[in-house]
Amino acid sequence: METVTRERLNIGVLATSQAFYSITAITVMTLSGLVGLHLSPDPALATLPVSAMMLGTLLTTLPASLYMQRVGRRTGFLTGTTLGGLGGLLSVWSIGIGSFWMFCAASLLFGVLIHQVGWAMLNLAMMPFVLIVLLAALWLRGRGLREV
Repeated sequence: METVTRERLNIGVLATSQAFYSITAITVMTLSGLVGLHLSPDPALATLPVSAMMLGTLLTTLPASLYMQRVGRRTGFLTGTTLGGLGGLLSVWSIGIGSFWMFCAASLLFGVLIHQVGWAMLNLAMMPFVLIVLLAALWLRGRGLREV
């Protein structure tokens, strides 16, 4: 019974984290382009902060996995969350002082957080649910529902 309670608690914590992450990611993706347009020296660079965020995710995928393997998940997640939080604080500061390039650097740091949260959701408690959804989509597709 203790294991079931612990698993449900983990799922609840991860689902809540995913909800906050989704709200944050959508807000950041929406506002980064607008802030970039306001701060950038050239309107063509307006979406560079969004690209920097994706680059941060890309650059930390393998190193973060190796780091977590060496120091453990808890320390790895705390490190990623700390870097993401620093990215958020740096974003606020860079907007306050009007620095486009610092805002891009902050977005790069926030990309580290995106990787950490996504990795946690897929590799801890949610994998069985992801598998069920994928199997259901394949089943529905086989039944003639091509939009799935």
